[in-house]
Amino acid sequence: VTEIPAKIVWHTSPVAGSGARYGARLALSDKNHRTQLREIIFDSFARKASAFIKGDSNDLKIKVEDFFNKDIKQFHEDMSALDQEISKGTIESEVAEKKTTTLINELLLKGSALEKSVNDDRCTKKIKQLFRELTGCWYYKSPILKMAYDKPQGYPGDYKLFDIIYDKKPLAQGKTLGFYYDNYFLNNGYACAVRTRKNKMKNILQDLIENSDLKTIKLLNVACGPSREIRELLCDPYLASRKELVFTGLDNDEDSLKFSQSKFNDLPRNFKVRLLKENVLSLFRDKKYYDLIGKQDIIYILGLTEYLPDRIFRNLTKFLFELLNDKGMLVITYKDAAIEFPSLPPEWLCDWVFIKRTESDLVETAKALGSDKFSLKIEREGTGTIFFLILIKT
Repeated sequence: VTEIPAKIVWHTSPVAGSGARYGARLALSDKNHRTQLREIIFDSFARKASAFIKGDSNDLKIKVEDFFNKDIKQFHEDMSALDQEISKGTIESEVAEKKTTTLINELLLKGSALEKSVNDDRCTKKIKQLFRELTGCWYYKSPILKMAYDKPQGYPGDYKLFDIIYDKKPLAQGKTLGFYYDNYFLNNGYACAVRTRKNKMKNILQDLIENSDLKTIKLLNVACGPSREIRELLCDPYLASRKELVFTGLDNDEDSLKFSQSKFNDLPRNFKVRLLKENVLSLFRDKKYYDLIGKQDIIYILGLTEYLPDRIFRNLTKFLFELLNDKGMLVITYKDAAIEFPSLPPEWLCDWVFIKRTESDLVETAKALGSDKFSLKIEREGTGTIFFLILIKT
């Protein structure tokens, strides 16, 4: 038996039904041993993945095995060569970043095509997990991607990560593979849309505040996270409103609320903050929340609904609509299911599972409230990836 030195490069915490997972880098000095071991590993993953395919679909099993034995294997070889160039300083930074982006995008597109062929959510979930185990040694060099995958707060897209997305600053040391993968995540179409979504929501709030006849305006953000749009709104030198503003931020993450509270220092006299720790799933199940939260003039949700099943989504929408004052506005944002690629990196690399819906899906949910009760319009943020369902109570 030959002992081979190894270094742990990533790991996951234990979850129900299984232990922790580890990825290690082996110190193999013999080139032939490296080649043989690589072949064994890729073939092992390929066979394990194809075993998830039920029935006698041999063609589909071959597609799955080819994805691991050919596509992912080629990705490994290309990334290894790129990593060496970066380490030696023989490649320009812009070229390295562009090549990193191209390699991962090409692999994700092949993965997406395979997912459509498999057409089985449970099977695809298992294949994606094997994909992450086999490729994570590369993109988890990125502190941001690693955080997105680890979900330290227990859910995808926590307040820390979204503040990082808003700042658009990589965390890894410059001119390293981790740095280029940080930038890859920050420049992904979904991350760009998240930033422009925040900006558009801020503009919607400012327009309503400036043009409202109300002396006091009550704002509610459900799953408020870092409350970035409100924080920026208060810093806007053009916000000349003398109206009293009462902002309620609701979130189930106590750390998120503490973070937001720490940012609300030296508030303008006309601005009041109330932060509530509540589970959004409880809101429509207990009448006490009508009194606890109270009537609102603007209610908005940035992204939470993308993780809510249909029944919960409908009940939450109904509850929030009933909280609105007359002429109040409910804003629900959603990533358009018809625009596919921006979802692939968070889904494949970070294990974020979105519930896909289109404009018409959200319109149908709104109509269930009673179309005579509101006016409706659809708008989009700058990239066109995320749409805004805007209901104004009549």
